[in-house]
Amino acid sequence: MSLLGKINNIPLYTTMEEAEMWGKQYDLTGSHTHLFKRVKGYMAGTNNSRTNTAFEKGIVSPLKPSELNKGKFITTIEERNFYRAISKKRYIPRKTPTRKSIPLKHFVRQPQQKPVQTRSQTSSTSSRGSGGY
Repeated sequence: MSLLGKINNIPLYTTMEEAEMWGKQYDLTGSHTHLFKRVKGYMAGTNNSRTNTAFEKGIVSPLKPSELNKGKFITTIEERNFYRAISKKRYIPRKTPTRKSIPLKHFVRQPQQKPVQTRSQTSSTSSRGSGGY
């Protein structure tokens, strides 16, 4: 199961099911065949005229994510942009669990006292000896 290529920017698939799945987003039913590099391929819609007309109108019935995962059904920049736009609209942020509120004072940096240095009196003793023996 794969995408064989495109004819007039419309995808040609190795299976009828893939072609019909791609066509579903354009409200196309059925499929027809083409010979592409000596390989029989399937294109959505019952004929080229209907397929081209539907393709020019754009996507009218978006595929579900589970359907999109079954094959390569986003084949043009327009399709990619369409699905990106609707995925942003469908995005619902997850609810975060509520937390007990923490007082602001825990987040405000409190001024710290600098340690006070005291001079300690030290006595230094030095021995001056009378050197040598």
